[in-house]
Amino acid sequence: GNKLVSIDYGQLELRVAASLSQDATMLAVFDSGGDIHLKTMIGILHSEDEISPTGTNLRTLAKNVNFGALYGLGGSGLRRYLAGTDPPMHISLQEAAAIVRGIRDTYPGYMAWVERTKAFVREHGYAETLLGRRKYFPVIGAGKESENEWVNMPVQGTAGGDVVRDAMVALDRLGFPLIINVHDELVFDVPAEDAIMVAEEASKIIIERAEAILGVKVCVEAKIGDNWGDMSKWPPEVEGMA
Repeated sequence: GNKLVSIDYGQLELRVAASLSQDATMLAVFDSGGDIHLKTMIGILHSEDEISPTGTNLRTLAKNVNFGALYGLGGSGLRRYLAGTDPPMHISLQEAAAIVRGIRDTYPGYMAWVERTKAFVREHGYAETLLGRRKYFPVIGAGKESENEWVNMPVQGTAGGDVVRDAMVALDRLGFPLIINVHDELVFDVPAEDAIMVAEEASKIIIERAEAILGVKVCVEAKIGDNWGDMSKWPPEVEGMA
């Protein structure tokens, strides 16, 4: 019979953000093999415990804060963004504003890139990915929501359009039986006896090609199973980094 092999990039969009912005703190975290969400949890939420006294999962909150920061959100925008996450996270406007200040202080290189990107789009009318894929935007009368799209496009476009697509093409040329791509995850359908080999070899190729594009250390999580809803990590002792 066959097995499914799933390979999922770890924190790919944030690694892309580090590459685009060359933020020194983000680069240092990734190059050391660290967890950017724990960095935010400890440095900005001021906690070394993942669960707060009130039961809030602070690493999940930090994760959502980091992804909200990718959009360059202000205090009110971050508050709305967190309220729409799953599970919803409700914080006050004052707490959101303090988190945004913490993000700006902790990742100044990224926040400077956000402002440069907004200025570039206002002048040139387009944003582009690391490999030069462009998307044009109307800029006359553009407000905050539009600016968030300008910032998001290079990050998501580089992740999905440059990095993941490059890996898909390379793996297809090498004969790996890719059946579907879902966001940052690639899924293969292989004979059971080949599953471990595919998990190991495809992971190596994915990491090598991503690191060649980004210049940032990349990690992936491989899983093997009989169906997409029942997958086990490979190697089983390796911790993923969502």
